[in-house]
This record gives sequence, C-alpha cells and structure tokens, in this order.
Amino acid sequence: MRSESGAPGRPPTGGSTPADPPVTGRERATRDRGRRTVARLIEAGVEEFSSHGYHNARIARITKRAGCSYGTFYLYFEDKDDLIWEALVPYWKENLALMRSLCPLEPTAAGRAALEAWVRQVCDLYLRYEALLRACNEAYGTSPKLAQRGVDELSGYIHVLADRIHESDVVGLDPNTAALVIYATLEGANYMYASGTLVANYRELVSLHTEFIHQSLFGVSTTGPSNNAPEVRAAG
Repeated sequence: MRSESGAPGRPPTGGSTPADPPVTGRERATRDRGRRTVARLIEAGVEEFSSHGYHNARIARITKRAGCSYGTFYLYFEDKDDLIWEALVPYWKENLALMRSLCPLEPTAAGRAALEAWVRQVCDLYLRYEALLRACNEAYGTSPKLAQRGVDELSGYIHVLADRIHESDVVGLDPNTAALVIYATLEGANYMYASGTLVANYRELVSLHTEFIHQSLFGVSTTGPSNNAPEVRAAG
C-alpha cells in the first residue's frame, strides 16, 4: 500500500534525525480524510471481489462504490493486487493469532476437545472471509507478487504450527511436514465446503477436521466419534 502522499519515503542522509514538525489542523484533517478514503476503497473492494471474483473485478466499479475518482485509487494502491491484499490483512492477522493460540496437543479426550474448539475457530474465520479468499486464490495463478505474498504467509503459519506439534507428545512425525499437511487439509476442506463441492453440514466439517488431525498425530482414537464418522461425499 502506498503512503498517504502516494510517494515512497525519503531515506535518512546521515546525522541526527530532526524532530517531526507539529501537525497542523489542516494536515491532520487531510490525513483523516485519507484514512477514510482508504477504508471506503477497501470496503468497496471487498464487495467487488466477493461479487465478481478477482479477474472480473474492475477498479472503475470500486471507485464508483467508494465515491472517489479513478485517479484517487492510485494515490493509495498500486493496483487491484495491492487492494485485495490490504483487504485481507485482518484475516492474515487473525489467522496467525489462531495458529499461535493452539495449545500443545494431547492424545486424550480433553486434548481432543481442546483441538475441536480450535478447529471450530479456524473454520469460522475462513468462512467469514471465504469469498475474498476465493478471489485471492484466483489471483495467485496470474500474479507472481500475490503468489509470493501467499507463500510467505503460509510459511509463517506452518512455522507456528510446527512449533506446537514439536511441543506436543507426538512420536515419529516430522513437525514441519505434519504442520503443512494439517494446514493444507484445513484450508482445502474449508474451500470445498464453502464452494459446495464438499457436501456436509458444519458440525460434520469441524468433527472430520478434528478427527483427521487427532488420529494423524496420535493414531486411531477411542476418545472421539471415529466409529460413527458422518458420511461426506463430493457434490455431483
């Protein structure tokens, strides 16, 4: 995202850094207007990407929704890649916080219950942002910049999950590999559920996620509903 002036900051030239001059009332009002404009553009972008996907999204419609000019858009964003990423910043932050909130896993009924509560939060978050995430996934195939950003975010999640698995009583599994498989399965199944490809109700989605992770880490469990797992089939 660009600075409020639309230009990159000037690097220091050495010596002591002078104190910033006091902000005048007019400058403060301009900055406040800039923040409100950015918020309107992001809100309009969410609507546009959610309704039309990434490839069919149009900056002209976004600026019209936001009530600003076409040129104003480029004061704050480089392109629609920049906008969709900025719109997803709350998701990236919340998702990373969720990865960090996972307690060390345990092969017990209490451990499974704690895991299920965490899985439910992960699913809830994904489904709140699923339309925007689907549009972002479309962009990965044609935007190397967005694809690299996505890889960087994924690496952060995997690193945190691997640490949690390492702290758990898990034997015979590489934590990084296990973390990658668990996260990919969570994201893939959530995507299929949201798009209607996976036919299941929400309770089944959370239960199957939980059972898959718990059994993958600790073997076949007698503490969960594995003997009565719901039947899930592909649509069509």
